[in-house]
Amino acid sequence: MKQYQDRDWLYQKYWDEKLSMSQIAKLCKVNDETIRNWMIKFDIKRRTCAGVKGRKNPNAAKRFKKLWKDKSYREQMSKMNAGENNPMYGLRGKNHPAWGYRWSEEAIEKAKKRKFSNETRKKLSLAHKGKKFSKEHIKNISKARKLRVGEKSSNWKGGKIKRKCLICGAIFFSYIGRKGHPGKYCSFACWGIARRGTSCSKKTKKKMSESTKIQMSHPGAKKRLSEISKKRWDNPETRKKMVEAQIIAQNRPEMKKRKSEYMSGEKNPNWLGGVSFEPYGLEFNDKLKAIIRERDNYQCQKCGLKENGKAHGCHHIDYCKQNNEPENLITLCNSCHAKTNFNRQYWQNYFEFQQIKYWQNKEKQKELFA
Repeated sequence: MKQYQDRDWLYQKYWDEKLSMSQIAKLCKVNDETIRNWMIKFDIKRRTCAGVKGRKNPNAAKRFKKLWKDKSYREQMSKMNAGENNPMYGLRGKNHPAWGYRWSEEAIEKAKKRKFSNETRKKLSLAHKGKKFSKEHIKNISKARKLRVGEKSSNWKGGKIKRKCLICGAIFFSYIGRKGHPGKYCSFACWGIARRGTSCSKKTKKKMSESTKIQMSHPGAKKRLSEISKKRWDNPETRKKMVEAQIIAQNRPEMKKRKSEYMSGEKNPNWLGGVSFEPYGLEFNDKLKAIIRERDNYQCQKCGLKENGKAHGCHHIDYCKQNNEPENLITLCNSCHAKTNFNRQYWQNYFEFQQIKYWQNKEKQKELFA
């Protein structure tokens, strides 16, 4: 047993002989912190800076802070107290001066209120990166967590409270949140109803977009999301719900107005300078359309769908409304006709080649049956 581990010896040197902690540390050939820790363990009260041998040293803390800011001073201190040179080296369990020490309630409250800046958080995360704990250490952490359950936990705020939902009126139990308020709604459905018509501020939207970008930048995030969406889509019940929700959202008058404003005029990707407002030729009437549909056997020339109570449309192959010759017109269903608005050059070449084949075969038939 060392001298500084004896309470009576420490008390005598500190109070009777009025030696400072640094002087006692020099006698024992240890660091000042070890003496301080053993004094805390033995509940020995400490003097103020003014009470050490009648000297006053109020600027000692300021000097130490200035020294600690210098990197060279910190490196020297770390080298001096590294490895076996450290007086706390090898001290574990009951031999450690901080063994059995517990924080006071005031210290716990101060620690709760303390908030780290983003820089310190980054430094802490970098310091703990790559660390691997031993099996014994992991077991001790799990035991400590199990003991801090319920009222023993530092985050305990009184448990669940009985509440009444503001939307449906159902009774439910909820914990007190971070801001010190309990829950107002019994489910996400009621929360969504309450949030209807409200919108987030620009700051919150920016924060949400930044957080999603960071999450999606992870290499495995996209794969996980695709797997989750596939699993949901494979389930027929969830598929029905998703389709119904989309239909309800699309049929809302507010949604229709937004779509029309967002996709109208020059904002539309298929905008061609107002070509759709140009008039058709006089020849392009119901009679000509009926002749073209009869020529094509009332069948879509792309997918092969036949008319069923509703007439198909006639499409201009070269997209010129004034060119109403039969060779330039073709029968298409509504879905195929809508596809031709995108990638126009491809569809023009496709139907021109199809029409050339058609007229060549017709000439051959006339020659055979002549």
